[in-house]
Amino acid sequence: MDISKLKTRTGTVERVWQIEIQATPEDADKIIDNVMEVDPLIYGRYKRNAFVSAIGSETYLPEEDSTSAVHLGAANKVQIFPSVLVVISVEQNPETLGRVLDAIRETLLHKWFEGFTV
Repeated sequence: MDISKLKTRTGTVERVWQIEIQATPEDADKIIDNVMEVDPLIYGRYKRNAFVSAIGSETYLPEEDSTSAVHLGAANKVQIFPSVLVVISVEQNPETLGRVLDAIRETLLHKWFEGFTV
């Protein structure tokens, strides 16, 4: 369905890509701030629009050759950490999406490899 010309009494409808990121609570603002350097996260007359959930738990089981196994000795041990869900929306433009995903990865990779000797 083409919604490009859909207008309602209260506004217009636009297609966006929604991105969900699981992060530690202390990383949520860092992620949003880094994304803001490449995209304003605009919604109407507002910038820096994002949703950050309440704190929950992230769980995973690292395999033998994973980063957690190599650097934390956590192979085959269930890991549970406090986590939030950060949700942002960006225009459906491949270049914008690429810049935003790179900003997210750079934020998280910097954290993961800080203090590790690789």
